Order: sequence, then structure tokens, then C-alpha cells
Amino acid sequence: MSLIKWRTGYNTGVEEFDLEHQKIVQLLNEMFRVVRDKLDPAKVEDVIEALIAYSQKHFAAEERAMAEACCPELDEHRREHGKLIQSVSAYRQRLEAGDQKVAGELYLFLREWLLHHIMETDRKYAAYLLPGKEES
Repeated sequence: MSLIKWRTGYNTGVEEFDLEHQKIVQLLNEMFRVVRDKLDPAKVEDVIEALIAYSQKHFAAEERAMAEACCPELDEHRREHGKLIQSVSAYRQRLEAGDQKVAGELYLFLREWLLHHIMETDRKYAAYLLPGKEES
């Protein structure tokens, strides 16, 4: 496991969402530190809750902007967000049941999901959300 270092290559070009993605990365990195340093399980839960809350706010903003721009990938995007929330809920249930190794597994899952989602899925909406940018 390792920290995520934000790279400009992760930017979608939509500043609001790029800043939100960076905040999600900061929260993921906090989760990494909590897991790495084997801090109190309550701290792990606190970080996970903050990550979930912020991500849900971000997802709602993304989906709202995509709907306003009539982005054709909106339904697919919503499904991906929904699947992530379901997966995180399953990890959280395991954590609540006392499975302490789940925090590391969740970090790895979220790290891979987030970077793939930004690079592959979120970039698709840029053509619809950036003024003057032609549809690709």
C-alpha cells in the first residue's frame, strides 16, 4: 500500500470536480495513514464515514452537472457511483462486525476504483461540461 500522489494527469479539466477529487484523495491518504499506523478502529470508522459523506456530496454534484449538460453517459455514471456505495457498505458492515483487516482491503479497493473512475469515466463528461470544448 502507498499514498496517492495527485498528478495533473488526473485532472478532468472541470476545476470544481478536480478540486473535489483532490479532497477525496486527501481523505484516502488519511485512511492509509490510519491503517498503516494501526490506529484505534474508531478512528478508521471516522475516516471512512468522512470519506463516504464527502464522496456522496461529490457524486451528487457531478450527476447534477451532467444532467444539466445533457451528458449521455449520466445513467452509466450513476450506476458506477451506486455500485461503489454498495461495495463500501459491504466493507463497512465487515468492519462493524470486527474484521480489522477490512480497512486495508477497503483502502486498496477505493484507491483502484477512484483512479480508474477519474481517468476512464469522469474524463468523458469534460466535453459536455467545459464551455467551448467540442464533443469528442
